[in-house]
Amino acid sequence: MKKLFFLLSIFAIVLSCSSDETSTPSIPTPAPIAKYTITLSAGEGGTVSTTGGEYESGQTVSVTATPQGEYVFKNWSDGNTDATRTITVSSNSSLTANFEKRKYPLTINFEGEGEVIEEIINSGRTTEYDSGTTVKLTAQAAAEWVFVGWTGDIESTEESVQIVIGEPKEVTATFEKKKYPLTVTIEGEGEVLEEIVNSGRTTDYDSGTTVKLTAVPAEGWVFVGWTGAIESTELEIQLLVSGTKTVSASFSLITNASDYNPVNQTVTLNIYDDLIGQDEYGVPIFSESPTIITVPVVNVEGSRHKIYNPEPNSYKIIELDVENNVVYQDNGFYYMVTHETLPVFKTQVITPSELSTSIILNYFESFTNGQPLYEYIADYSKHIQGKELIAVKQKIIGFGDEPLWTPFSDDIGWRSGKLRLPYYGYGISDLAYSKMDSMVYNIELDTGIFKDIKIKYEVNLYENEDEIISQLNPYNGGDGGFDEMVKGMQGTDAAKYLEEIYLFGGREYFAAATGASGVIKFLYLGEKTRDLFTHEMGHVWQYRSHIGIPSIDQNEWNALYNSGVFVSNYGMVNPQEFFAEAFMIYWNPNFNNPNVMNPETGETQYTLPASVEAKLDSYFKN
Repeated sequence: MKKLFFLLSIFAIVLSCSSDETSTPSIPTPAPIAKYTITLSAGEGGTVSTTGGEYESGQTVSVTATPQGEYVFKNWSDGNTDATRTITVSSNSSLTANFEKRKYPLTINFEGEGEVIEEIINSGRTTEYDSGTTVKLTAQAAAEWVFVGWTGDIESTEESVQIVIGEPKEVTATFEKKKYPLTVTIEGEGEVLEEIVNSGRTTDYDSGTTVKLTAVPAEGWVFVGWTGAIESTELEIQLLVSGTKTVSASFSLITNASDYNPVNQTVTLNIYDDLIGQDEYGVPIFSESPTIITVPVVNVEGSRHKIYNPEPNSYKIIELDVENNVVYQDNGFYYMVTHETLPVFKTQVITPSELSTSIILNYFESFTNGQPLYEYIADYSKHIQGKELIAVKQKIIGFGDEPLWTPFSDDIGWRSGKLRLPYYGYGISDLAYSKMDSMVYNIELDTGIFKDIKIKYEVNLYENEDEIISQLNPYNGGDGGFDEMVKGMQGTDAAKYLEEIYLFGGREYFAAATGASGVIKFLYLGEKTRDLFTHEMGHVWQYRSHIGIPSIDQNEWNALYNSGVFVSNYGMVNPQEFFAEAFMIYWNPNFNNPNVMNPETGETQYTLPASVEAKLDSYFKN
């Protein structure tokens, strides 16, 4: 029974399937088409070709953004930068065309020194400005300058102007230096020559202009000096114009009492050449009553000096003071040096390394045997500023092409700031100044006999007096230095005439030391040995006439020098160094001693010839 029921069920299913396959098919309903809204708009400054609408998905829409007036298309709100574009519709969207004003450069040029402040009045930027932007320009002059005016796309003398940017524009702000009047008044008979040194004009001068003024006295008149904005007795001065300034040049009438006669161009001189004998050392003695002569002279333009030509190839420079009287040297001479060719007056301006101001040095240049000779004549006392001039830098004939530092030799002149000095070589290129201080040092000349000497030193080189003493007394293997030298000379006058010791340093000097007029000057920071001290002490003893004691008989030492006897290599340079080297060997126990050998040669150290030793014995053992 179950089996029959199963067969009947299968048969019913088969019949059902056949019935479906033979029925009529049904038609499906089509899907709806999607539509989207596209909104297109224009920002300020332009339009779009269509504002959009409703579009079917997949449809394309073309649109063009067009700027108006002084605007340019920038981009669409979705970042697209194509002014004309095609949009494929796929969703609702809104796009805005962005426009911006045209940009124009504003170029500002400058003539002179100053600045221009830019200020935007309504809109814009500080580099390139939007079209239509109004920019305010304000000219500000630098110190000691004034604003002159605007040129270019705007013409005005107003400091503040406004300019509308509608295209590229260019303006120039012109500044010029302030002008100051320089008034020169004249008292007496003469004229003042004005010469611009660096820049400026001949009426009102630009601020910062340096003007050279030269006083030229009329015939029969003498220049007295400048007053007002500058005080000086120099014929030639330089004046920095930084404000309204007035100077006066004073001239005075020359009286018959003056040594100089401008009408006849002559000078009256005192000549101390009347030889009346010799001292015990053979030094010439001249009469204290001078011979008075009147000589013709040549005027030197721009200088208070005259040139006297007593004989061929002999020219002497005579200096006159403000009253036209002759200025004599300490030795009574009216001149410093004899020039073989006619000296030419020149001016040199240098700025020393230790000073912040320039110094004018006047000098005369001539030639001796083809080599230049400079006679410097200057007053630089107002520039010293509490310092002392201790050395000069110059190129020295026979010592290479580079200038070398050399010590000063005219103590009084250099210290006071008044220079009258001849120089063979190539002139001065620098001056060394230093702040100096001093201490007193006591030496024992003999048992119970003491003397104070002054030690002057550059302040910036030594920390205390102990350091200074150590410079004087280096150990040197037990040989000592200055103190040992003085001790060895006790009982004689060998150290009696020493007055001062100068300790300089910090530079490479041509000379190690100079010793004369009671002064030893050491110019090295380095080692100061007993040998060097004793050598320089020899010069001090050799030249002591400054204190009324005759110097050595140089004729005798000239004879010893010329006899061919040998003391040292350096002693053969000249008779003066011959004496100083002999003095050093005589007083230094390391020399003139057969038991002391030269470590370099293995030979006996310097030994004095008998004739030289005998001469020194006559000074110190009798």
